[in-house]
Amino acid sequence: MAALTRQQKVFVVERLASFQTPTEVVQAVAETFNVTVTRQQLQRYDPSTVNGADLAPELKKLFEKTRERYLQETGDIAIAHQAYRLRELNELYSRAKQSRNYVLAAAHLEQASKEIGGVFTSRREVSGRGGGAVELEVQFRGWSLEEMDAFALAGPAGLAALRRGQDPRELVVADLEREKARAVC
Repeated sequence: MAALTRQQKVFVVERLASFQTPTEVVQAVAETFNVTVTRQQLQRYDPSTVNGADLAPELKKLFEKTRERYLQETGDIAIAHQAYRLRELNELYSRAKQSRNYVLAAAHLEQASKEIGGVFTSRREVSGRGGGAVELEVQFRGWSLEEMDAFALAGPAGLAALRRGQDPRELVVADLEREKARAVC
């Protein structure tokens, strides 16, 4: 097992922080520095693992900053933008059509339509009639929303109070006052 230099440690930490797998980092270290390391050895440089818990503070800080920067830089990656993906799909479609591969061309058209239709996004807008709010009526074992709120607020006693026509919030206030009195004693 090779002892790593400072430069090699920084190299390893930055790649692990960028979500590269230990196997990928082992290969990168071998290609870049001509040094053989194991995946287990590299785990010591990932503070998100048990083996990396004792990582030197400056390397841990480097890992955190690199991870944060990596997560924020997705906007700089071309393929993260819809316009770029559509241009590339258009290029692939043109090539497939030119080579008379109509099945592949149709697949690229389908991919482009899904891209435009928002199939690959995690956001969906849902609206009710006429574009208004969606109306929901929720029943939980026959409970109304008001009964569920009372139960969430004060438990079974809150539900019982609501059914007796009392405000369940009064139970919570009374419980808080009892707790304060016990704390004073």
